[in-house]
Amino acid sequence: MDRKGRPPHSEGARMACVNKLAQLRRLERILTRQGGDSKWGADYQPASSLGMEQPSISRPAGLAAAKLEGRDVIGQSRGERSPLLIALHHPRCFEVHEQKMLSPVPCAHPLSGHPKATALNLPTLRGTIEVADALGCLNRHPKVWNPSANRWAPVPFVGDILLFLEDSAGPYCVNWTVKQKDSDFLNRSIRKKPLAKNSPPEKRELQRHEIEEVYYADGLIPTRRVTKWIFDKELSINLLNLFYLHDRELHDQRALDFFQEIVDFVAELVDGTLTLYELTQSAAKHFNFGAYDVKTIIYRAVWQRRLRVDLFRKFMEDEPLFRERDDVFEVYAHLFKRAGK
Repeated sequence: MDRKGRPPHSEGARMACVNKLAQLRRLERILTRQGGDSKWGADYQPASSLGMEQPSISRPAGLAAAKLEGRDVIGQSRGERSPLLIALHHPRCFEVHEQKMLSPVPCAHPLSGHPKATALNLPTLRGTIEVADALGCLNRHPKVWNPSANRWAPVPFVGDILLFLEDSAGPYCVNWTVKQKDSDFLNRSIRKKPLAKNSPPEKRELQRHEIEEVYYADGLIPTRRVTKWIFDKELSINLLNLFYLHDRELHDQRALDFFQEIVDFVAELVDGTLTLYELTQSAAKHFNFGAYDVKTIIYRAVWQRRLRVDLFRKFMEDEPLFRERDDVFEVYAHLFKRAGK
């Protein structure tokens, strides 16, 4: 019999061995991808890739980001897609690390090694084992038995989105932990049985979030809690459409030579009376370029914030286009602030 009273060759024991082997292989993949120095742009690899490595309950999607040298930024769920789009749209966000491993052992600051941070005196991070021990919850830290080394190996927590931003004081990081709804920060959202109504917060889940916050606080990195609907629904839809259309190839590359002229022409006409279709047709006729190319330039200019329109209203061909009333990054400035601000 094993420790749980099962016959040594029962189906339960076999599945337990399979699960432990899967956990060990996942640990090896994470360490291969994210162990050692931080990687940037196309060289960064999230903890899990698209495909079979994702949890069966998730709905992952890749966003090929030109800002990150064309790397696919992977959202593990639809709830992560909007935050990722907002981050990629931010003019001062120069790097995004989704599914970032929290090192169990002391490690360098996430900015360490980036060209923008060469002049900074960056603090080190203690590692989640030391943090958990200091918080009195070391027994909550995940681990897996490694038979080849004949010892337990700590399994790293994996964060959601780590932003690399820059302001007048230089580069800094902000950690976003993302859930579908606020209650998911108190109780696990993925479970075999539904949670009973009015259930108290789960101590394990609270401690997991506390470990993450303290871990990053050592590096002067604030943790912001982000839920699926914290961002305006219309804004999220608009950014998704802009993202997929702004980087299309032009039919006539000569149109790029008139990029700013087209943007200035359209900006003068944006007043809430003309639809996006009408603006596109007017600019296409004025500059004698195809409507497809002009529309692509408009999308590109809006995504790059060179043409400022109201993204809290519908951004569609048959809808009027309005001038920007509220700057997206003033509305959500609190989510991007460095520590102490």
